[in-house]
Amino acid sequence: MNIEVITGCLAYIGPGAGLGLGGAVLGVLLALLTAFAFVLVWPLRALYRKLRGGSTEMQASEADANRTAATIPAEHSPAN
Repeated sequence: MNIEVITGCLAYIGPGAGLGLGGAVLGVLLALLTAFAFVLVWPLRALYRKLRGGSTEMQASEADANRTAATIPAEHSPAN
């Protein structure tokens, strides 16, 4: 009965494959880090806006829509 022990495997990946893999791994890690940072910063931004008393983007867009609707003459409004 022969029992052989595998000591290792010799393999060569060229510099292009190594740099490609490194770039892909780095890109995924940076994307995850950025997403995590946005999740952490989101409540702080909301608190800052609340303390500052600023309007949200939704309120601002509604105000713009109301302002635009009020400036259109009745003969040019889409309802007529």
